[in-house]
Order: sequence, then structure tokens, then C-alpha cells
Amino acid sequence: NGIKELIDEKKRLNPLYIVVIGIGGSNLGVVAVQEAIYGKLYNELNPKVKILYADTVDSDTINHIMKIIEPVLKNGGNILLNAISKSGSTTETIANFEILVELLKKYKKDYNKYIVITSDEGSKFWNLAQKEDFDTLAIPKKVVGRYSVLSAVGLFPLGFIGIDIIELLKGSRQ
Repeated sequence: NGIKELIDEKKRLNPLYIVVIGIGGSNLGVVAVQEAIYGKLYNELNPKVKILYADTVDSDTINHIMKIIEPVLKNGGNILLNAISKSGSTTETIANFEILVELLKKYKKDYNKYIVITSDEGSKFWNLAQKEDFDTLAIPKKVVGRYSVLSAVGLFPLGFIGIDIIELLKGSRQ
């Protein structure tokens, strides 16, 4: 499927962080699988790619994420943004996305290469991604938030941090 190819393509950018921007079902499943497989302190174990979750509009949390990723960008390093909204209009997600894109733009002329949008085809967010030339992953129409971890919503970020998504899907089928 296109998810594995997009993971391989984005890994070639050598990002030090992937920031998952989503709320509720758009990231709770990802957090749960990541913690089940790698543990709560995954980022502290110095993995090749660390993962951060912009899952609230709490300004302290977003400021902390910015304090973590801005020095990486300032030093010429890369980060990847994966913004997820099924409806394409989740206020918290869009607000966090806009803030983090502005930070990315400050350091990367080709900032659009470092963004992946996961949304319903045809949503406002999807259409914005097409206009801005961001990579996109579609959420199947029948999939609702809490089950979305086994769609592009969860498979992209989990595969990105090294979880074998083929095995994950096999296990979920069983």
C-alpha cells in the first residue's frame, strides 16, 4: 500500500522527530500502540526518530513541543509533521497545525516536503493539502476515530517509528 512507500520516502529526510497533530481517536490509538510496544519512555531511549503528540490546545504543551523541535530546525535538522483530522475541520488540530507549520516555514524553504496530512478525501484539510502540495493519506469513509489506528491514521506514524505495521495488521486480524 501507499503508506509503506510514503514512510520510506519521508525517512529519507532523516527527521529527528515526527509530531503527530491530532486529538481524540486521531492519536489515542497511536499513543496506546506505541506505549504497548515501546513503553511510555520511548523517546528517552534515544531512538532514531522520536515522536511527539500535539493533542491539546494547552499553550504550555505546544510551547514545549516548539522548544524541543525549534533547536533541531535551527541546527539544520529535520522534523516531520503528521496532521490528522477525519472531518478536516477539527479546531484544535488545525490551530496546532498552523502554529507548527509557521515554525517549519521559518527554517525550511521546502517546508511542504515535511508535512503529511491524513484526512477524509475531499475535506477542507485534504483540499488545503492538495493546494499546498503536502503529501496526503486518506482515512477510509467507514472508519471512525477509535478504530482508526489500524488505518493510515495509526499505521503511518507507528510505521515511521519502526513498528512492523504488517505484523500489527496480521495480529489485529487474529
